[in-house]
Order: sequence, then C-alpha cells, then structure tokens
Amino acid sequence: MRSRLLVIALATQVALGSTGASARPFSVDDLLQEQSLGRTLIDPQGRWAMIERRDPLRTLGRYDAYLETPAALSRVLVVDLKQPAPSVRLLHAGRGVTLSAFSPSGAREAVTRFTEGRLTLGVATPATGAVRWLPITPEISTLGQSLAWLSERELLVIARPDHSLPWPLREGHVSADTLPRLWAASAEGRGAHTVVGSGRYRDLRRRPSPRVLLRVNLATRRVTPLAQGEFIDLEISPDRRRVALFETGADVQPREVGPVQGEAGTATQATVLSILTLASGRRITPCATCDALSQLLAWSPSGRLLLSFMRDPGQVWPDGRLMVIDVATGAGEQVGAGLRPVIRYRPEIVAAGWMGERPIVFARPRTGGRPDWYRLDPDGVVDLTQGLADTPRELSSVNSDSLTMIARDAVWRIDRDGAARQLSAGPAQTVREPGARPDGRQASAPPAGSWITDQGRLSWLDGDGLHPAQAAPPGSSRIVAVSRAFGAALVRTEDPRGLETLDWISADAHRRRLITLNPQLAAIPPPRLRSVVHRGPDGQTLTSWLFLPATPVSGPPPPLVVEPYAGASYPFAPWDVPGGLRNSMLNVRALVGHGYAVLVPSLPPPRGASGPMAGLGERLNAIVDAAAATPDLKDAFDPTRVALWGYSFGGYTVDAAIGQTERFRAAIAISGPSDFISQWETMPAIHRSVPEEGLWNNWSAGAVETGQEEMGAPPWVVPQLYLANSPVMAADRVHTPLMLIHGDQDVIPLAQSEAMFSALYRQDKDAILVTYWGEGHVLTSPGNIRDLFSRAFAFLDAHLASGEAAARWANPEPGFANGAPRPRPTPPKGYPPAATPR
Repeated sequence: MRSRLLVIALATQVALGSTGASARPFSVDDLLQEQSLGRTLIDPQGRWAMIERRDPLRTLGRYDAYLETPAALSRVLVVDLKQPAPSVRLLHAGRGVTLSAFSPSGAREAVTRFTEGRLTLGVATPATGAVRWLPITPEISTLGQSLAWLSERELLVIARPDHSLPWPLREGHVSADTLPRLWAASAEGRGAHTVVGSGRYRDLRRRPSPRVLLRVNLATRRVTPLAQGEFIDLEISPDRRRVALFETGADVQPREVGPVQGEAGTATQATVLSILTLASGRRITPCATCDALSQLLAWSPSGRLLLSFMRDPGQVWPDGRLMVIDVATGAGEQVGAGLRPVIRYRPEIVAAGWMGERPIVFARPRTGGRPDWYRLDPDGVVDLTQGLADTPRELSSVNSDSLTMIARDAVWRIDRDGAARQLSAGPAQTVREPGARPDGRQASAPPAGSWITDQGRLSWLDGDGLHPAQAAPPGSSRIVAVSRAFGAALVRTEDPRGLETLDWISADAHRRRLITLNPQLAAIPPPRLRSVVHRGPDGQTLTSWLFLPATPVSGPPPPLVVEPYAGASYPFAPWDVPGGLRNSMLNVRALVGHGYAVLVPSLPPPRGASGPMAGLGERLNAIVDAAAATPDLKDAFDPTRVALWGYSFGGYTVDAAIGQTERFRAAIAISGPSDFISQWETMPAIHRSVPEEGLWNNWSAGAVETGQEEMGAPPWVVPQLYLANSPVMAADRVHTPLMLIHGDQDVIPLAQSEAMFSALYRQDKDAILVTYWGEGHVLTSPGNIRDLFSRAFAFLDAHLASGEAAARWANPEPGFANGAPRPRPTPPKGYPPAATPR
C-alpha cells in the first residue's frame, strides 16, 4: 500500500502546485537537525550563567528515553558574566548533562548526567569547569525537588540505593525491559505474574524499592544516610535544622459516588508528610493517614512552623483543611476554618504562604463571596486585598510587613492592615523564574521578590517597592534569567524559521550575542502568517491562523490541511517551538514546506454542549469557509482540496469530525481516543508490567470523566453520553479516507486507534492503521518520524490532487449536499438477525 501511495504522490506533485524560484523549503530532515535551549540559570551572586543546550535529535544514538529525550541530548554551557565580553564554554565533554541547583554562594552547581543507562549526580565548579561525579543515583522529582543545598559544602539528596533509573527515565523502555523477562519466566515453567487489588485487596500490589535521603559532605566526602522511604520531594527549613519530606502512600481509590480527578485530584497515590530533625535523626509524621497536597510545603521564616494542606481518606480536596504544624512536636492545627481556599486543578494548587509567622491564603468565605488574600491570625482572619477591585492569585512578593502584586496591569503594595498603595500604573507583568516548572511546587509558592517588566523596563519588586534595573527587555524577546547584582539579563529569542538565540543585555543596555542555534535555517523563509477572524459557536469573536508557503505558488492554489484540537483557542499564532517533542507528530513548517497551506482553528466548545463532539464538523466547515471568504486570502488555498491532521485530542477531533461532515478529502488521526468506554477502563500499557510504579486506573478513568472528554461520571451512570461522544459509534457515517497512527506504548491505548480501524474495516471503507513499536505518545526515533511524515504526505498527496477528483468533489452526487454527512445506511431486510434464544 505504501509503494502504491508513493507512486500516486509522485504522479500528483505537479497537480499539488510547486513554488517558483525561491529558497529551499523546510523539510523533516531540518526538523531532526534542530538544536534547542533548555534550562538557564544565573548563580545567586550574579556572576555565572549556566545553560542547557540540546543537540539535534538525529545525533542521539538510542531513542528510548521518551519524554526525557531532551535531557539525554543536553550539554551544559558556562558563561562568566563578569567579563566585559562574556564568552561561552562547554562545562563537560559528555552529553546528557542537566542542571539542578546552585550552592548558596554560586561557587558550585549540582548537575546530573544520564548516559549508558545510568543517572549520576555531580558537583560542578563553574570557575574551573571541573565536575566531581559522585556514586549516587538521584531521584527525579516531577513536581518538587530531590536535591537541595544545606550549606556551601553539604547537600541533601533523595537517592536510589540500587542505582535503578527513576521512572521518568525508565518509562520509555520499561515494557522492552520487563516483558521479555516475564515471558521467558513463563516459557521456562517458572511462572510470571503481576497482582493488583481493589477494596480490601488494595494493598496487594508490589511496592517499589525504597529511596534513601542522603547527607553529602563535599569537603570530607562523607555520605550519611538519614532516612528511608518512598520519597518524592523535600524542603529544608530556613534555619537549616530540619527537612520536610513527601513520600508516596496508599493508592487513592475513588469513592463509589464522586469524581475521579477533578476535585478528587490527579494523583494515583496519597502523599504523606514527615519532618526530619537533622541533628538527632528524629522523624515525625503529623498525620500518617492524611493525604497532603503535594503543591504546598511552606516553612515559616523561623523554621518553627510548617504550612500544609491535608485531607482525610475518601475526601475531595475542597473538603481539605489548611494546617499549621509545630515541627518540634508534630502537632497540627487547622487555620482559616471559615474560609475555603481557592483550588486550581490539574495539578491541584492552593496559593498559600507566610507573612512573617502568620499564614496567608488565597480563599473565599465558606458562606460565599469573591476570593481574596487573607492573613490568618490566632484571633481571626484579616482580608488584606478587599480594597482592590479584583485580586490576583499570584503574588510578586511577600514579607512580614507587606504583599506586592500585579492587579489590572498595575503594581500594588498591601501592608499588614490591608491598606493598598499603587506603586506603578504599568503596564506590568511578571518575568517567570528561569527553569522553574510552571506547575511545580516552587513556582506556585509566594516568593520574597520577583522580576517584572513595568512600563517597558525591567525591575525587581519586593516588599520595599520597585527597584529598576538598567537592562531593558528587548521587543519580543523573552527574559529567561536576571542578574540582580549587575542589573542585567539573559534574553531568548525564537525565530519563526527555527533559529534560537540567547543574548546578554548588560547594565548599560549593551546587547551581546552569546548563542545562536540552527543558523542553517536562516536561509529558509518562514511560512507567511495570516489571521482569520470569525464567529465562535456562541457568537464570540475568535481568531484562527493560516500558514502559507513562504512565496506564492505558481499554478493552482495549494491544498489546505486543517490541524484541529477541540476546545483550543489561539489568541496568538501557534508557531512551532524549537526542540518541542510535539514536533515529531505535527509540524507546521514541515507541512508548509511540503506545499500545503495549514489552518489552525480556534475551537472552543459551544455553551451547554453535551460533550466535546458536539457540532465539530459544522464548526470546522464554518472556519474553512470564513478563511476562504476573507478578501485578502482569495486564492491563498484551494477550499475544494482540504484535509485534516490531528494529534492527541486533535486526533479525537479528526475522528469525530469525519463522522459529521464529508468536507474533507482525507484525514490523519494520531494518538487520539475513539471509544470513551474502553479508554475509561484501560490501564496504560507502560504501567501494566510495573505495578510498583502505581496503579493508574484513576488516570485513565479521570481523564475521561473530568479531563478533556468531560463525561462527568462513569459509563454506567451516563452511557448515552459516552456513546454519543465516541467517534467509533459514528463510524457508519464516515466516508473520508482515514490514516490512523499510534505508538504501542502510548498512555492513550493503541486499542483506541485499533477500534476505529476495526469499525472501518468491518465496512470495507478506506483506512490505514500504522503502529510504531516502542514509541509512546510522541515519537522519538528519527526512523519512525521520517516514516510518519513520508506516509502521511503520500497519503494526503494522493487525495488532494487537483483535476478530475477536485471537480467531482465540487459537484457531489444529486441529493447530497457538499460537506454534509450521508444518512446512516438502511440495513438489508432481516439484519440484524433476531436474537437466538438459549
């Protein structure tokens, strides 16, 4: 079939249209050759910048690191910012090196190295470039941290004593490692099995090997074990006497009636809080049966109190309680009982911290009302922000005397009594902490100060007010790190062509280029971008985005590929991100480089829609029509030659749309669900053979009930809603040729694409199913990426050719309106057969 499609594709290249004399178009090989920048840090004293630079994907060698592939490609660069003309040098010759944290003085930086199937902790000295590698395999914490500096010469690290890889590094090859051993054991008569349980049998599954908390003294080279457990996060107290630890607890099994995920949370296991006194080794657990919110772990400035948010088994998070814990005794006291903290979900975040030794929280009264920041005193609560017209949940700084924040683009200072003073009229916005995860625990904690841009200038904002720096942020560039000591900044610029640069803006606003990535793409012009303004399902004004070949084509206008994603809206143009893993599944520059126009539509759901499938075909048709009717887009693309290409929930969108319209000549659905009932009930393939990593049924069920699918309840409660929103149940209305693409290790099960293919195969309809083995939700093997785009282009070329096929499409059969779905076929007499009595 592939050879036949390639022959057809070659025969139709002229019909698809070709560019005139112009620069070379972007190709899949260019995609595989792209470099990118990762985390960028400046040390606390402002002298050293350390930067992760990722090599091209095609150079890696092994491609089973899955989502940690960027880490496997990373090299660390060092810049001495004190020099008048900073130069960039390589820290270590090897690859797979990533940054962790600077020591308090900035003289050392903890790094990790992932190579040859091992993860190793190291300590680098930026001044000399020397790295001391330690015989320690650190844990990888996905939401908090597994390493912190206790002093200039000591650090604490959560380590894996058996030197096994942390789950994020094993995920891509766990089935390849585990399943052959299990199969071999059964074949040899030894038996192989995994066991999981529910209800009274919930604790049957095997637990992982415990981690160990180590104290590492770099001066004496002494490594001291302090505690053992399934640790996932740590936070050292300000007085350096104690460390708070999070570890995984019992599996979270939902109540018979109630949500999965949503208010119940996304975690599949409870989180248990304990506090370790470093001098004595005494460890206390304030509430062994409680589930602690993993996004809140806040020490008071004195280190005597700890703030946490906890719930009892079976409770949803809105029923949880904010707790102040006396770390000397472990006794906990609920605070703010008359308030209901505002919880942001997926992941669950409660905005709370300390104003001196008094907790503060973003909450609303339990009796109702708007949310505000409250100080929780022993004799009552103080509404600090009631004087503002509206209150942001994010603070720019907090200390014992005041809060600062950006509200309605202006900068405000709020004192202890709630008196508000405007510091600047703005416009102002926060500069995100470099390298921090946007959903990480540290990113959600109220800071002591923040970098902001205010009226076009870079400033430090803390409790004392605004402190303007000398470096001005340049145009559309993004500030990624700031040196407060020098009033200077590192700024990153991403070009639509794929070029990426890092510049140093000095105190006198002098700009110096440090790094330029992908210079080979400079000669390739980016796609031309056009906006398409149209009405949404509820009459609102929306913008979709049309990407066109860099130079107008000669001959027929190019065909159009629509990249839909149900629920998404795009106020800004969605350019490709250099180095993004999503690029391997869907890439605008590659599609435009092949000769297509590409439309990325805004598809928010209609108000009151009964599920995500409602009216998708009609809405997509309307957006394509709006683009075709836009005056300055006349002949920019051929509205009779249109196809769909969607990935993940975009793959679902494609499957759903072609059961509602025949507007599209061909469709490609990658890694998308098609049957909500089977998606709800299936455990992801990568977790089946390793129950010690957690029971992930909640993840699958919760994604369908309270995630993008929005079913709201299990299948037996609302079966018709599941059926009405599962594209496989409308497969008899599909007449669009469909290519389905899936990785066998995808967390969205391969069976989802198999179900759609089986439904079309049963009806002898045009469909192709491509399975990529050893791949997850994104492809990382260059051979598979090349194959995906080659097959997809051949498939689309065959169906998007101009000529007689286009004429037939523009003049449908009598009685069949172009773009409308055919009615369900009438079954032959006697079908389906009557049930045979048993």
